Order: sequence, then C-alpha cells, then structure tokens
Amino acid sequence: DVVSTRYGLDYAFSDNFTIGLGYTNHDKITDGFLKYKLLRQRQNSKKGLISITLVQGFSHRSIENTAGSIYQQNSSSDKYAFTSQVLIGRKINTELSLQVAPTFIHRAKNPWSDDPNNQFAIAFGGRHKISNHAAIVAEYFYVANPLKSIETYNTFMVGVNWELSHLLLQFHMTNARNFAEDTFITQTRNNFNAKDGNFHFGFNATWVLQTKKRKLK
Repeated sequence: DVVSTRYGLDYAFSDNFTIGLGYTNHDKITDGFLKYKLLRQRQNSKKGLISITLVQGFSHRSIENTAGSIYQQNSSSDKYAFTSQVLIGRKINTELSLQVAPTFIHRAKNPWSDDPNNQFAIAFGGRHKISNHAAIVAEYFYVANPLKSIETYNTFMVGVNWELSHLLLQFHMTNARNFAEDTFITQTRNNFNAKDGNFHFGFNATWVLQTKKRKLK
C-alpha cells in the first residue's frame, strides 16, 4: 500500500574496488558505500578457500525530526550513520554459495533515549541456483544489542534472482521496508509473519553497463 523506491548508481574502478550512491524517496535517506574485495576464492588453492570483501557504508537522513524518532538531534551531522561490514563467502559448488557478514553500526548518541550508538549484528545468507538464469536467495540479520526506545525485530528476506545478460531482476519478500543498511538491520518494526500486513514485497532491477571492453587473453 506504500511504495518505497531507491535510485542508485554504482561504479567499479576495478574488479576489486566499487563505490556507490543512492537515495530513497520514502524515508528521504541518502546512502553510499565503498567496497573492496580483499580476497577472492580460487579453485584448487588452499590460499583461496573463501572470499572476503570489506564494505564501508554511510547514510544521512534529511527527514524532519518526529516524536519517537531515534534521530532527534539538531545538527545535520547528527543524522549520519555508518555501517562497516566484512563479507565472508564461499562457493560450495556450482549451485550453492553461503555468506556470513559481521556488521558494526555507529550513529550519534541520542540524548533523549538510552539507545546504544554502537550496534553489532551478524548476517547469514545463501544462494542456490535452480537453473542457468535463476536462483533462490535468503538472508537473516541477528542484532546483538537492539534499540531500547522502540520494539524491533531481526530482518529476514527470501527471494528469487533472475539473470538476463546484463540485467539482474530480483523479487523478494521481507519484513523490512527500508534500504539503508543501518536502518533495515536495526530499525525493522515488523516480525516476519502473515499477521497485520508484516510482509513487504520488493523488486530490484540492476543494469550493468560496460564502460570499456576487455581484451581477450
């Protein structure tokens, strides 16, 4: 009944380093990230058993302060939040990939509540291919020290990825309605169940544009 849309643009300087920037119209959040692949999994190598990617994200809220909000500071800098993640993944076989992601979130301290300004979470995710172009994906976030001022729930998502050449379509169902990592990880107010409209249906479309052609070796 309420549509939330995020517009984003990512640019990869190399196979290992990517930056991105986006804006969500529903909660008026501007977000961005830096991503660097530290280690790549390699076949038949003991040094490349897993892939490790470092992600540093930020978000800024331009929405006005409201009663009950955990962002009630006066200055603009107090509406920033920072999310640091280590993505540890392994491709088990040609169909199954698994990932675990320790996560640290920092935001300015709210003097009107006892909410922690540093929160810790861990994500568990998986992807299983069901055809050459389709895969089932799922992700769950556990928050070790949740907020105290509002009742929150851990985030869960299950969906389907459909890859068509340079176009990736994603259809998913989740209890989270936000896009910025610090928001949907720590401020999801609905439990994952069929009561009271707690399901949100999402659709993502990602178009990959090659800026230069690779030379074949």
